[in-house]
Amino acid sequence: MQVEKAVLAGLLLAVPAVLPVSQTFAQDGVRGSLTLGETLRSVTETGPGINENEGTSLVTELGFRLSSETPQDQLLFTFSTLVPLYADDNDSLNSDFFFEDPTARMLYTRESRSSLFTFSGSYRQTDVGTSSFFDETSDQDVVTGGGRRTLASVRSGITLGRDAPITFDGSYRFLDSSYEDAAPSLLDSQTQSIDTELSFRLSPVASAFVFADWEEENEDGGSDRTTTSVGVGARYSISARTDVSASLFLDNDEIINSDNDRDEDGLGARFSVNHAVPNGSWRVGMSSRQTVDGTRNGLSLGRQMLILPGSLDFSLGVSRTGDEDIEPLANVTLNMALTDTSNLVASLRQSVDSDNDGNNTIRTRLNMSYSYDINSLSSLSGNFLLASDNRPSVTGGDETTYQIGLRYRHDLGQDWDLISGISFENEQNESSADRITRTIFVGVERTFDF
Repeated sequence: MQVEKAVLAGLLLAVPAVLPVSQTFAQDGVRGSLTLGETLRSVTETGPGINENEGTSLVTELGFRLSSETPQDQLLFTFSTLVPLYADDNDSLNSDFFFEDPTARMLYTRESRSSLFTFSGSYRQTDVGTSSFFDETSDQDVVTGGGRRTLASVRSGITLGRDAPITFDGSYRFLDSSYEDAAPSLLDSQTQSIDTELSFRLSPVASAFVFADWEEENEDGGSDRTTTSVGVGARYSISARTDVSASLFLDNDEIINSDNDRDEDGLGARFSVNHAVPNGSWRVGMSSRQTVDGTRNGLSLGRQMLILPGSLDFSLGVSRTGDEDIEPLANVTLNMALTDTSNLVASLRQSVDSDNDGNNTIRTRLNMSYSYDINSLSSLSGNFLLASDNRPSVTGGDETTYQIGLRYRHDLGQDWDLISGISFENEQNESSADRITRTIFVGVERTFDF
């Protein structure tokens, strides 16, 4: 079997030799690319759970991208996976041959003067801890420990009556999450939500709207949670620079749990002011809504501005749920060219939510990336990712995972690149030992456009 995998890896690298690299599709606007690579990788894992990726391996990288664009439609499909061939024994492997971290994405957009339709789907399978960094799980509980997690998601949205007196906006989201060889406390779940809004333009400066939002999360063998909001609101332009928005709605938050069922409803409200200034804008927001943990009130002050060469958007605020302590919150988005050859992008998001068991939870997500062109042939990039859930009222309930990576790329000529790098990942759970993963890799890679 080892020989068969080695032959397969060689054949995959040889495929581009029989493909016409300059080939184009028959239809204009359609583009594709094929990425192939071979990497020598060493992984060390310590901590609880199965050490599935530990050891030295020869990894074949496969990637495919197809895009199509017309004046009305845009379509994008991507697929990538790794095929590892282990040089030493790894008893935790389920089979001799398997795909590691398979990822598939599809995005379709259709736009006209009066309507907009979007549809996207994704499939991802990866380590449990790494899954907390994905966009699909940004509003989900942080998970840690060994094992694999599979995520399948669908999103769709529609806007009807753009620039018309009556406009409808609707969106739907579905997420299926399942675990394999993971801790028994991690339960498979399905989440789906529907958001709708119907707005009426009353004058060039005023509009009214009605909306209804619904979300449901079902855990296999665990809690089921349903939240709904139905309300009315208005938007008004006080001047060419100042806009205000206000809404009043009825909230319902219900958790069905064999140990503790809870059902709370009440009146909620939102109010915001946005004021444009020569170098961006200021905004103030206030909100109050009902949750299973009590009434959650929030206040924030934000600023969007250009900081040549780049942009900065930040907000500072506070939130309080029920009788719990006031919690400070920060949200920052930064995109800045540090020099002519280097760039920094950072995103910090903090929010207050109720977790799957109804506990008040402060969610923090941080994503930082840095890139530097050393010269015309070489580049260096780094990233720092953090996902953390803090539960102030639960002893031993905090979970945090972070990852640091450094990657070097050098042009070898003939469209081939030398790639190498290191990464360090730490998963922390107050109720168990830390899980640490260290990775070192070096290899070659090439992308073929057609």
